[in-house]
Amino acid sequence: MKRLLFTLLSATLVLAIYTVSSKAASQLEFNGELAGGYSFSGPKKITVSIEVRNAGDEDMPGPVELYYPSLEQVEDFGSPALAAGSSRIWVGTWQVTQAELDSGAIDFYVRYPVKDEVSGELKYKSKKLSFKISYTGSDPELDIKRSFLPAVANKNQEVSVIYEITNVGTAEANNVTIRENIEISATDGAIKSIAPGETGKYIFTVKMGTKDLTSEATINYKAGVKNYTTKVEPATIKYSIIWNCPECGKTGNTGNYCGKCSYPAPWMEEDTSKTSEEREAKGDDLSDYNPLKTTFQDSFADDSAKWTEIPVISSNEQEHWQVLDLSGLPLLDTFSVILQTRTELMNNGMLLLNEWHPRPDDFDDSKVISIDQYLGENKVQTKDYNVSLFTNASDALMEAITAAKADGMEHYLVEEGYRSWKTQNMYFQNRMHNLSSQYSGDALIAEAKKDVSYPGTSEFNSGLAFTLRLYDKTNPEVAKPKYSATDQGKWMNENCWKYGLVFRYPLAGWPLKTTRDKSFATGVATTLNMYRFVGKGNAAAMHLLDLCMEEYIEFLYDHPHIALYKDEVLKYEIYRQYVGGADSFNILVAQNADYYVSSLDNMGYVITVFEYNQI
Repeated sequence: MKRLLFTLLSATLVLAIYTVSSKAASQLEFNGELAGGYSFSGPKKITVSIEVRNAGDEDMPGPVELYYPSLEQVEDFGSPALAAGSSRIWVGTWQVTQAELDSGAIDFYVRYPVKDEVSGELKYKSKKLSFKISYTGSDPELDIKRSFLPAVANKNQEVSVIYEITNVGTAEANNVTIRENIEISATDGAIKSIAPGETGKYIFTVKMGTKDLTSEATINYKAGVKNYTTKVEPATIKYSIIWNCPECGKTGNTGNYCGKCSYPAPWMEEDTSKTSEEREAKGDDLSDYNPLKTTFQDSFADDSAKWTEIPVISSNEQEHWQVLDLSGLPLLDTFSVILQTRTELMNNGMLLLNEWHPRPDDFDDSKVISIDQYLGENKVQTKDYNVSLFTNASDALMEAITAAKADGMEHYLVEEGYRSWKTQNMYFQNRMHNLSSQYSGDALIAEAKKDVSYPGTSEFNSGLAFTLRLYDKTNPEVAKPKYSATDQGKWMNENCWKYGLVFRYPLAGWPLKTTRDKSFATGVATTLNMYRFVGKGNAAAMHLLDLCMEEYIEFLYDHPHIALYKDEVLKYEIYRQYVGGADSFNILVAQNADYYVSSLDNMGYVITVFEYNQI
């Protein structure tokens, strides 16, 4: 019965408040007051007193009821059938809302009965008691404190990005959202409300990769009908190898030298100087680690003893290759220094893209071009004219397919190449939509990532990767076998490295029976027939060392200068040089190399490959 009455009252109030012409309406008086006044600086709880009086000379024909502004019945008012000349007074509390402050009124309602003069039936009508109020409150003001724990982290170490937000204003801040840099979180943090004088807290957690993380946030919130936005300036969470000093025992060092005794870190070259003053006198750069730091003026050729000390990292007798570790030694040839820019080196092959290393913001895809348009139609089969790559990847693809054809392997078709960020985002959003009935929040994103890479983290976003399958329009049987099991698939997987390509996501026994699982490093456990252009020297090194791209880049961290020999003749020399996030930098170039190419690795380094064509 109570629910029915509430529904009837709601319907009456929604329709309108109108003048009642009946005798009952004219004999009903309705007044009240707000304790503490009618001016408010913000939402708060107040005391309200209301009197409902039957000023007529006839009894009310039925019960009278009082309702809050929320349309909930005031239970302790009761349901009196007011006799002529009687009244009922109610004193209670009400929480004034921001919506009421914005509207300028607090509205209570009385529901009362009237008798139809024709039929004699009882009908219920309502009357509003409106308290006019004024809002003098000020805007909310947020004091935002952000901290990192820890501020310097090692690879795979969990970092907390902590926001403590205090409302130092007089108005409540509602629907507070914290939109962090995607490096920190793909989902927004949320605090429902922060009352004046209160503090809200939100913590993001992220795993450190192998490069610095940038925290930068936009905070949005509301007060009443007004929206507010504030920015949190960028700050860096430093990546560093954390090491313990073997000289003095100090733990937790993060720089190139021990903070207590100045002993050099394990990756630094042997240094007999002990103090920072001594190292500065020698001209050492104390700010950044340069893995190629060495005394280049020393003549390597004249120091024959060093030749006997060079370790052989890998030796492939069947293919007559050797990989030598030259770390700590200068280039094998005379060299010059040239100035390069990030833009020039961004797309040269070694830009790492994965879940932990998204595509840089300054990535430029303007030179991605349709394979058919660049190579000419029918040179390489593609799914359609829109399949595109950077030209260096298309050249390597063409060279590999031409060599395969010479060995009797045909019918390769490029299924997919470059995807723009927009296209990748569309795929990801569609996958999240399909899963949204089962998951939400971070769990939804995590599940979607199992099938579709987050925008900017897919190899399809590099312009250097593509997938292959077999197709012959005159013979449908060609496409039926599993690609990796065909002679064409086996040939490509065994030989692609010779043309600057690598199989991107190796799994145990796939694509070849001898393949070792690399999903722990790549983060991808899906069977994709995907190839990635990295350049001939890098591809040869990855093949000979049996490393995937992630492993190879980490390998170069420990071995920043290597040489590849074929039949005891130098073929490739590779070194890795630290450049940080600079827009331009100097690169060392071996003057007598037949060819060289430098490429950013998306981890603050440039990898340069020198090719010598003596063989």
